[in-house]
Amino acid sequence: MTVAPLLDIPEERKQQELRRAMDRASSQRAFGRCAQSLVLVCVDKRSNTLPALRHSRRFVVNFLSNGRGDLSNLFASKAADKFADVAWRPAGNGMPWLHVDSLAHAECTTEQEIDAGDHVILIGRVTGGQPPSPGTQPLMYFRRTYGTWQEPDGFTRG
Repeated sequence: MTVAPLLDIPEERKQQELRRAMDRASSQRAFGRCAQSLVLVCVDKRSNTLPALRHSRRFVVNFLSNGRGDLSNLFASKAADKFADVAWRPAGNGMPWLHVDSLAHAECTTEQEIDAGDHVILIGRVTGGQPPSPGTQPLMYFRRTYGTWQEPDGFTRG
């Protein structure tokens, strides 16, 4: 999944805006109760996973827990069997949910596929899933480094 950086915004404001966006995206409405919830994923055209995504027209976005950069790297690799040593179970849409290593997930049905250079953008309608529990910390990737969410001092939820 690719996330565009927030540019020219003070760091404290970035943190507040990102947290608000995550809160909205992880609400129960965003995970299946709102008919208009869409997500996008960017998949390299050379990915071994792309043919399966195209065939099934279903996928799960697993929001990994902090500290699971190794798992993210595994799924970004060309490994033949990425699920061999990973705990997973079928989500409501039948696709793999990494229930041990993710703090939330979104079950999606592919609505549209867009050619984007060396990638394909899949737009998925969220049909189910699970929001994060309070106090959980997501794995984040920025500037080729993994990190996690840090609440800014004095942050209050709006």
